[in-house]
Amino acid sequence: MSSLSEVTLELTPARRFDVIDVNRRAEAQVGEGFFETHRKTLYCSYHTTAGYLEQRVAEHLGPQPRQVRGFLEPYQRLFPPDADYFHDHLERRDELSDEQRRTEPKNADSHLTFIGSGLESCVTYRNHAPGAPAYFIDLDGVNANGPGGHRERRKRRTTLIGFDQATCVAQVELDVPVSGHPIDSVNLKDPSLPTAKRMPV
Repeated sequence: MSSLSEVTLELTPARRFDVIDVNRRAEAQVGEGFFETHRKTLYCSYHTTAGYLEQRVAEHLGPQPRQVRGFLEPYQRLFPPDADYFHDHLERRDELSDEQRRTEPKNADSHLTFIGSGLESCVTYRNHAPGAPAYFIDLDGVNANGPGGHRERRKRRTTLIGFDQATCVAQVELDVPVSGHPIDSVNLKDPSLPTAKRMPV
């Protein structure tokens, strides 16, 4: 077996909530046999509203896109669009430029569905079932707030890396300061925190 194979796919979702078999796309781009060359495949999404289910969950649901959609739909009902999320009040978000406020997607529901349903940006699958799909799940594939106020199909990227074994090359233990609130979020690269200097570049 060779040590490593890699392919990056450019995806254009057909709808806001789309389920795309990237295994089929990868073999169409690089040829059949990509998944037979290695024992495992690492799937990486470059987006925070699109990603993958862990393999054990995906296999439990079954191989059809409708089964994946059925799993995610309760989370979409729990986090409906246009529910007056602070994230979607673009005029209040100081980190955005004027241009970003005009075109930024109102997608708080997609972020919350991603988190709540257990989607992940990076997952590893064992290549033990030839022909089995691996689904890139996009929760925000169409931006209704695109340039000029038009709906815009978004451009997405995902990378697949085939490999046989992984070796840990570094390990870091960090003390993370948190607030007294039961739910908290901490930017580990915040320069005001001691964690920033110990984070890899």
